[in-house]
Amino acid sequence: MEKQYATKAIVLASKNWRESDLLFSIFTEEFGLVEAMAVGSKKIRSKLAGHLSGLGIIELLFVRGKAFNKITHAYLIEKNELRDENDLYFAGAILEIIKASFRPEEKNQKVWELLRMSLPAIISAEETATKKLLLNVFLVRLLSLIGYNIKTDNCVRCGKLLSAVYRFNFSDHGFVCGNCSRGESAMSEENYYFIKKINLQQKNEGLRISKKNNDALLVFLRKYIEECLEKKINCFDSIIK
Repeated sequence: MEKQYATKAIVLASKNWRESDLLFSIFTEEFGLVEAMAVGSKKIRSKLAGHLSGLGIIELLFVRGKAFNKITHAYLIEKNELRDENDLYFAGAILEIIKASFRPEEKNQKVWELLRMSLPAIISAEETATKKLLLNVFLVRLLSLIGYNIKTDNCVRCGKLLSAVYRFNFSDHGFVCGNCSRGESAMSEENYYFIKKINLQQKNEGLRISKKNNDALLVFLRKYIEECLEKKINCFDSIIK
């Protein structure tokens, strides 16, 4: 008898697979990124389809196969309601970023917790500016958890303590002082201290930023995460205009 694996999960994406099946990319609490097939999920009467198509946390059972994992049970236990296209765009960006950040069977418990908490908070935020702020916080924390922490304390070239904000060096993942700066990307002082504050605290209380710098930071983080992952995140196109 095939062994079944149980976990909580969030569906990141799906694609057509054979005539009546779909292949799902799912980020799970216990096993990280899992790719698994749902047999017959394209059929109207499929019991799995409704639960796998909803945005939220599902209870998942799957079995491992030689070629593909196979979903045997899925039940949506926490649903995130999408009110409009704006909610859809932000949710899509988060899910696409998580999928791009991991290989199959690569797991990270802290990323799971970050995703579980951040996704409903960003979707439920009323104002677009608040969604962007929370997305910026999510991205800075995610980057730290997957090994691309933005270094804010010392110049990444000479190692001296930064006494003022100058430029950002993408290849070294941090800031450089005025003496070492040679054409790197500029960043505002407000955004520098915003990133530094996110790195220092676990909660979102007291995080404030101007609209101009909020927008600029999202543009910067998009560039940074795409360079780190060496992948284009297409859903950003609907958010950054």
